[in-house]
Amino acid sequence: MTACCLLWLAFPPFSWWPLAFLSIAIFIPIITRVEGLTAKEYRWLWYCSSLLWLALLQGIRLAYWPLYGGWLALGLYCGVYIPLWVGVCRKLIHAWEIPWQIVIPSVWVSWELFRGYFVTGFSACLLGHTVVEQPVLLQIASHLGGYGVSAMVVISAGLFYQLWLLSRRVIPVNKRLFCAELSCSIILVVVWIGYGLQAVKSPHEKDPLAKPLLTAALIQENSPTMFEANPDRNARSWQSYMELTKATQKSNPNLDLIIWPESVFTADNPIIDLSADFELPSDLIKQGFNKEEIKSRSREYSLGFRMKTELVQQTVAPKAPHLIVGNDLIQIHSDKMERLNAAIWIDRNGNRAGYYAKRHLVMFGEYIPLGDLLPIIYSTLGMVPASAGDSAKTFDLGQNVLLAPTICFENVLPHLNRRAIVEAKAAGNDPTLMINLTNDGWFRGSSILDHHLSCATLACVENRRPMLIAANTGLSAWIDGSGRRMAVTKRLAADTIVATPYRDSRGGLWQTVGDRPWWILSATCWTLWVWRKKP
Repeated sequence: MTACCLLWLAFPPFSWWPLAFLSIAIFIPIITRVEGLTAKEYRWLWYCSSLLWLALLQGIRLAYWPLYGGWLALGLYCGVYIPLWVGVCRKLIHAWEIPWQIVIPSVWVSWELFRGYFVTGFSACLLGHTVVEQPVLLQIASHLGGYGVSAMVVISAGLFYQLWLLSRRVIPVNKRLFCAELSCSIILVVVWIGYGLQAVKSPHEKDPLAKPLLTAALIQENSPTMFEANPDRNARSWQSYMELTKATQKSNPNLDLIIWPESVFTADNPIIDLSADFELPSDLIKQGFNKEEIKSRSREYSLGFRMKTELVQQTVAPKAPHLIVGNDLIQIHSDKMERLNAAIWIDRNGNRAGYYAKRHLVMFGEYIPLGDLLPIIYSTLGMVPASAGDSAKTFDLGQNVLLAPTICFENVLPHLNRRAIVEAKAAGNDPTLMINLTNDGWFRGSSILDHHLSCATLACVENRRPMLIAANTGLSAWIDGSGRRMAVTKRLAADTIVATPYRDSRGGLWQTVGDRPWWILSATCWTLWVWRKKP
């Protein structure tokens, strides 16, 4: 229980990050002791771990009442990982006689990796996220990913434990082996910190002629987010964003880009796009619509979107900036209707120049498992399921400014961030800047906002690209390619960031091979775990 409490304090809202090292160190005697753990002790580990996760993720329940069930299920599920970590480590140490200094960090990372992919994946609150406010400790992520940062936290905790044993003169019989293991741990930690000190500075700091990519305004209002539709509230929210945009431009007349968060530009006026072979899908027929009515609504909504766009760009004239806004996009084909959560790019002339549709949807928030097979689930909850986008997109604003957009919690998963960059590069559009549009107003200013920001911070180092985040109610942020938070807004407040990000041209092993080395290590750990060693 003590170790889990310390680990909770290492994460936001407290962020007492040194306690993460102490927490892991407390587990080491449990893992390395000769006596086996009883079933009761493993159950106790699961209870404590589940309470840790329920405390970390309690903000999830604030979004919508069915998410109380989702919060409980996610907490109990994530609680399984610490007992699994302990159990697998004990098998590899005591049955296979592998040094615990190798086993403990390797198995920890293997389960973090698995958690990032299993079902839909969930990579918030990695152990490495405890140190995101210490940029020097993050730089190794450009080669080893956030998993590498987690591994180094565990290795450092092991080093502290070894030094504690040395101070107590509790030295194993094989002193030579102990000294060798201690020396290796010291070398790894020194390399970790030394590389971080060397790599924390971005390339533009060494180039006096470097210029920012662009000047961008991230607009954040404190607009309430409710599940129930309320046209008046949405209209007031849009007007608040409009007024804040106007005030921002007045003090910053040379903006190149204005970014509004996820969904807020819609204001009950989605875009309806009709395909060339448009026919009325069966679900719309069942709702009593006819073809002409849908065409009329499409024209009406397109006109409304155009008017809103012109109003924003005329307000910030004479130099109309690019706009990237979160807007609902409905696409109607001959056989189906897709409701997309989209980032819409509007060029300086007021034209829709492109869009990106969210690909990784939030379970219980944008869809319900088995909901397509049991539509009554959606009707009972009053939900309309979202559709997933089909590809990564890049917005080319000119002057070598290429943006890679993500929406909401897509930037929580390391492999998805990397995949978006890789796909864009394969298409000949190497992004120079990542952006994220999110509406975190669902979580009422809870620490979920901090966990989201932590994931984005590591993603910047992994991919060596700056990121701009526009978040309704916060936390909006400008983060550079070294994971340094150049500006972060206040939560639950109207606020604006005017960002001037620089290109970060550095490469890294993560950009080349991603998490493949960790999969090899994880497969090795799991194979030894299930393989029964002969006596």
